Amino acid sequence: MIERFVIPESKLFHKLVLYKLNNVIPIIDYAVENSKQTQAFETNFKRMLETYPNNVFALKLSGLNLDESATNRLIEEARVHDSKILIDAENVNIQHKIEAITNRIISHSKNKHVFKTYQMYRNDSYTTLANDIETYNTNLNVKLVRGAYMHTDRFSGRLYTNKSDTDNAYNDAIALLLQNQHRIGQVIFATHNKQSFELIKHTTNDNFYHASLMGFDDNFHSCNIQRMVYVPFGPPYQTYPYLIRRFLENPIAFV
Repeated sequence: MIERFVIPESKLFHKLVLYKLNNVIPIIDYAVENSKQTQAFETNFKRMLETYPNNVFALKLSGLNLDESATNRLIEEARVHDSKILIDAENVNIQHKIEAITNRIISHSKNKHVFKTYQMYRNDSYTTLANDIETYNTNLNVKLVRGAYMHTDRFSGRLYTNKSDTDNAYNDAIALLLQNQHRIGQVIFATHNKQSFELIKHTTNDNFYHASLMGFDDNFHSCNIQRMVYVPFGPPYQTYPYLIRRFLENPIAFV
């Protein structure tokens, strides 16, 4: 049951092949968070970049303990291996540091393989996205999410208190990105919301993608937009935080 949502590394290659055979782009997600073993995380991630070149990888900077030097080394390693890096947004206690590191990375034209993530349940994300479009233009690659840290960030004052406000913010961001699609780089719309999916599913822009999570991707087969699926993997005892967040986000899927 658990392997529906996160798999051991031994099964990663087979899962990647299956998705690619079905014209789905896998996002390799080393689902280890808040690691204090920065060197071990960097070593494992570097090994994955070397083992699976020409792929898409999600990177949680908490796994590197927000080490900017280590982050830059992995970003360069990904560039060498012709892979893309999606820098995940995380909880509000560290997100400002993640954003600062990400901004410094995407300010360099050599890093056009790097994506910045915007959490639309934050009440400041739309403004940040609009400003970044003006600042970075074609150097800006976007991953748009609602957010997965409600259980820890609920009382931070940074989040919308009503789900409808988050939904509206996400859909407004879709409209903004569609309006500016020729000014920016690539965009990944990461959502399981049917209304949001309806707004982007007929998009034929080669730089636009829809992403869902492994185990949550059954309802997104009929579309024109290119499909991506997150494939989380890692040692079971180190991926529990990921699984707990997913359970809190969508407990019905685990039934």
